[in-house]
Amino acid sequence: MSRSIRTSLGILLCGLSLGAQEAPWPPTRLYVGLTAGSQRTEATLPGQASPTSLERGTVAILCGVRFGPTWGGEMGFHFLGSYPAGTTTDAFGTIDWERDVHGLSFTGTAQLPLGRRGALYGQAGLMFWSSEPRSHGSGWATYTDGRDHGRSGGTLMVAAGLDITLVQHWGLRLEVSVADRILDARMTRSSAGFIYRF
Repeated sequence: MSRSIRTSLGILLCGLSLGAQEAPWPPTRLYVGLTAGSQRTEATLPGQASPTSLERGTVAILCGVRFGPTWGGEMGFHFLGSYPAGTTTDAFGTIDWERDVHGLSFTGTAQLPLGRRGALYGQAGLMFWSSEPRSHGSGWATYTDGRDHGRSGGTLMVAAGLDITLVQHWGLRLEVSVADRILDARMTRSSAGFIYRF
């Protein structure tokens, strides 16, 4: 190996070393969280022809990762409430059926710092939801009433909110999210909760 080649390789290695020191790989930080709130959607109630606006309580369990100060990803498990699924009538009377809806979301996140303790953030991704029909009096639906099959699907989901650092590991999250179509209607959720960062 000639002297000029050795010199060129030495300069290249020194340059890469200095570049790595000036621009290190962004730190990765994991977090978990729990939020609760209110969710609004529309559903057709038994005996009505047009949809009615409904509001239900909702809870979400969150797990996420942040790459540096801006980008990240999040997964959430959502309890979305119970919604009307119609009625059946037989010799024993009329039974009202409901659907318990759950969702699993996968989103990418972006954050804009606001000072030392606050940040605005946005999310975009997909939610996969499922529901099973049931009644209060007769348990899960059976083949005789035609409601034995649950419903499921996937939908676009976006969210925006405010993340406030309370102490070293704990933060407060305020959020508004929209799922484009669940059970044939859009769902809008307002929630608040706590985040723990490892």
